[in-house]
Amino acid sequence: MIAIPFADDIKPFMAIVACYAVGMILARPNQQNIAVSMADTRALGMYLGVNSTAFAIGKGFGTIISGTSFDVAKKHGLGNAPWYLYGVLVGTAMIGFMLYKKFGAPKAEYRKTIDMEEKNDY
Repeated sequence: MIAIPFADDIKPFMAIVACYAVGMILARPNQQNIAVSMADTRALGMYLGVNSTAFAIGKGFGTIISGTSFDVAKKHGLGNAPWYLYGVLVGTAMIGFMLYKKFGAPKAEYRKTIDMEEKNDY
């Protein structure tokens, strides 16, 4: 995202868009796997539904907020400022996820599930 202001032609811009699309293709299944690993087996559909709804709401508000920020930046002569802001936000989120490192079910709960499955396998 932070590289977009430096794309002065369509080719570099499309290369950045392609990288973003590949990232989404790789990230989306993992997001669903995390939701499934957190879900109770009786409520799996509900977890996936809420996960998809949250994703859709975020996309919707993100579009509105980004459009507004571009309009405000253009009005004040700061054409590329929103891209820098988004790059900082993405970097901050990335660092937060790297520091948190807690995805899916807690390790103790995961271990209990594995132990129960091993006992049921004869």
